[in-house]
Amino acid sequence: VAVADRAPTITEVKRHLDGREQRFETELVHRTAGSLVVLYRVPAGRFGQDAPLDSYGCYWAGRSYVCYHMVRPPEAAEPGREVGTRFDVARAIELAAGEVRFLDLLLDLTVEAGVARWEDEDEVAAALASGLLSAADGAYIERARATLQQGHRQVVREIRWLLRRLGRVPSR
Repeated sequence: VAVADRAPTITEVKRHLDGREQRFETELVHRTAGSLVVLYRVPAGRFGQDAPLDSYGCYWAGRSYVCYHMVRPPEAAEPGREVGTRFDVARAIELAAGEVRFLDLLLDLTVEAGVARWEDEDEVAAALASGLLSAADGAYIERARATLQQGHRQVVREIRWLLRRLGRVPSR
């Protein structure tokens, strides 16, 4: 692939409460003034996956979460088949020219085969008890939980619609 044919890269910077940062190089898929969609190609074996995945990271400047929508890649037997979606409760989401930055607030919502499951609630409770998260952080997390509990299906529909429109997943 010629350099000119490559998609621009965006670095995802996931900041943790303890000050650590994780950086992931991704491909720019779509950008608007207040949102960003990137692609992270997950090789087989990474994160415990038995097959490669395309993970579309979706970020919105005004929302209390980020989203990763995972599908089978184009070369897979069932290209575009939805594998699952994960929402990370987050704040301080910054959409910059070459990167997206956010603070991960521990609570995640994973949706697989239409079944939603909250993860890391124990970590949130421990962080609140230790003072790593403030009472205001706890209230923010609970508002984000309520938003996702009611609206996660609609967000996934919007992402699927955009990915179909961009030719990233087949229309069914």
